[in-house]
Amino acid sequence: LAIFREVQQNYDEAERLYQDLLKRDDLQGRIRATVQNNLAYILALHEKDLEQASKLVNEAIGVLGPSSAILDTRAIVRLASGDFPGAISDLTLAVTDGKNAMYFFHLAYAQFAASDKEAARTAFLKAEELGLVPEKINPNERKRYDQLIQELKITPTRRAA
Repeated sequence: LAIFREVQQNYDEAERLYQDLLKRDDLQGRIRATVQNNLAYILALHEKDLEQASKLVNEAIGVLGPSSAILDTRAIVRLASGDFPGAISDLTLAVTDGKNAMYFFHLAYAQFAASDKEAARTAFLKAEELGLVPEKINPNERKRYDQLIQELKITPTRRAA
């Protein structure tokens, strides 16, 4: 149900549902770690309780290992916390493990935030090559997309079909 609330963009309700799930004693292992990762992502996107978000994603990594998806989440937490080198490090690993447009988009934003516009432009163009389109970006990240387009002087090449 929490994932459904995310899809509906009802993030407050999704956050509440994830918090409730984590209170359950019977939620263990990989399922608990997945819930921790998802909650950390929501908290980071809304720049809420970043200390908790960091703790959650690091606990998830302890159970699931440093997969691309979890490294991406930790990078979003680090970006929200202002740790641009840490975010870049996580995303550099994430893009080598999984060629995903959103990971490259997040890498572009982290590099831009760290004042490396050339690297940001390269990562953004790779994200577009892999299918990044603005219509598929989380509304909470759309401002970042628009900022990169404007600041890096990029003309978007694709639109959702």
